[in-house]
Amino acid sequence: MKKTSTLLWLVFAVCLCAGNSNASHFLGAEIGYFPVAPNTYMAEYKTYYDCANNATPQIQSMQLNLGSPGCAANQIINVNRAGSKVIQSYCTSVGNNCTLNSPYTITEIIFSGTFTVSGQCQGYYLSVQEWAVAQMANLNGTASSNGLLYLEAYINTTAAAVNHSVSPVFMGVPTLYFTVNSPATIPNLVQDRTTDGLDSIGYALKPVLSNANTPVAYTPGMSFSNPIPSVGGVTLHPESGLLSFTPNVFNQGNFFSNAYAVVIEASGFKKINGVMTRVSTTQRQIPVAVVNNTPNQNPKATNITVNNQPLPPNGIAAVAAGSQVSIQFETVDPNAADIVTIEDPGQGLNFPAFTTSSGNRPTGSLSVTFANEGLYWLPITTIDNACPVKGVSTQMVGIRVSSNLLGVKNQTEQARYFTSFPNPFTNSVTFSLKTPEKVQAIIIYNLQGQEIDMIPVSAAELANQQVKWQQAGKYAAGTYLAKLISENNITQTLRFTKLR
Repeated sequence: MKKTSTLLWLVFAVCLCAGNSNASHFLGAEIGYFPVAPNTYMAEYKTYYDCANNATPQIQSMQLNLGSPGCAANQIINVNRAGSKVIQSYCTSVGNNCTLNSPYTITEIIFSGTFTVSGQCQGYYLSVQEWAVAQMANLNGTASSNGLLYLEAYINTTAAAVNHSVSPVFMGVPTLYFTVNSPATIPNLVQDRTTDGLDSIGYALKPVLSNANTPVAYTPGMSFSNPIPSVGGVTLHPESGLLSFTPNVFNQGNFFSNAYAVVIEASGFKKINGVMTRVSTTQRQIPVAVVNNTPNQNPKATNITVNNQPLPPNGIAAVAAGSQVSIQFETVDPNAADIVTIEDPGQGLNFPAFTTSSGNRPTGSLSVTFANEGLYWLPITTIDNACPVKGVSTQMVGIRVSSNLLGVKNQTEQARYFTSFPNPFTNSVTFSLKTPEKVQAIIIYNLQGQEIDMIPVSAAELANQQVKWQQAGKYAAGTYLAKLISENNITQTLRFTKLR
């Protein structure tokens, strides 16, 4: 992690030591914060444990170490248990499971506590350590070397950014169990909690760490950007946070021989003094467990339309601010006997008017009006009643709201404003820009959500309406995403492919 002369480190650390009998029951966590007063924040730490009946979930408090060398004196902060709930990702007839050879019941526990920062410090990292992630199938080493999990959340406390320093918060509980050889998705959508709205939220896969800047070793063939054995690899959409994969390996053995640690970071950006600035981050580490639930296959939403116009999977529709948006979709399931249900796409977002039909393959309809400009994502999650593990999948519907003329074009028209050619390409690719907006840059991402290059766009290039990616030749064959960023923060994203 980069540090500058104006960046100081604030480390929250909690370690459940090696001798602690609770150690092996920790599976994952999320970390974030929000302000409660000037220079005072509430830390939020959510943990996942492997068994509802185990003693581990009875922990009532933790001690965090708050330190900022040269900026603030060290102090011990207590975070207290604020709530808990049981997560059951499989059919209810199975009951609670606490054995290694069957799907676990997972307990989610939330801890919270306040902390203060110095107004003289420019930036902080809120971090936490937990014990025992070394048993995950994609991590290598012994408990003594790789047994700690470290997560962090960034707080930008510069005078210009401090009013926007509220970490996004992950919405909902992640799905934990996935059937081998069935396409799978995990939504990682976060909620923007700033009062005036972030300008952009970006998602990226991150390495599993045992301490600051200390990556845990991965098993051969695994990495932070490819953390799960999967047909076609693992992809994370950089704007919606949807993780997609098709697990193709199931090992005979216990839970941990098929569980994989995945770390996802969501970063909030705000334009400050004309510059897009990172103001906050939050991270989550989740265990992705592969089960052999053959022949069950996951259900999914299909025939999605926005205002009666077809929308491709995980596509974006452009609408005018203040206009009513009507979203409709159907459901399918390859297993004829399965009964499919639909989660409310607006759950937690205060979106009204969601209805679903009856029957084993219900349809869904959502009507909503977006008053403010921005990019909104709605998760459409379908669940079947398979046993022992339910099939589940999510597709994201993107709604770009704008009062600008470009923003109210439909998806087909909008695509003509930002294209790449040739597509696919071999060594050279050029982007064509046809937009009345002043363009600032084109950012290139891989399918793991990592930014790999940024192409500044000059006025001369805009006159020619063509921008060449000069570094294209040095990257491997595969599919990439290009994100066009305009002066008024109107963004467009396209997908393009490099051949071998």
